[in-house]
Amino acid sequence: MSMSLIDLWNSMGWFARGIVFVMVAMSMASLGISLAKWWRLNRAQKETAKFAPEFSRFLQEEQMEGAIALAGKYKKSHIARVLTGARRSGIALTRSSVPDSGTRGMTVRISDAPWPRIVNARVAIV
Repeated sequence: MSMSLIDLWNSMGWFARGIVFVMVAMSMASLGISLAKWWRLNRAQKETAKFAPEFSRFLQEEQMEGAIALAGKYKKSHIARVLTGARRSGIALTRSSVPDSGTRGMTVRISDAPWPRIVNARVAIV
């Protein structure tokens, strides 16, 4: 004895059909959200691929103002959003006066941040 989907639908009551409608609507909403997130992530990755070489060039030339201005231009890039968020939260990016072991770099000093501690980190310029 085989039963098709149409036979199954015809044998359902109104409550069961309502559950099927709700589940189909939820599945469609889930698929739409997944596609929108995939689309947004794909655009962000493309913009990050454009942003990263330019940002790296500014860092190699030690032009932090230009790097920060460039981050404002690329609104969807992951790296640009992190840098812009860091500037908004009070992280001051300054050039290190004493490089470690002959490497060039900059010191990231978190001084005006909402938390009370001061943290120093070394970022190497490759």
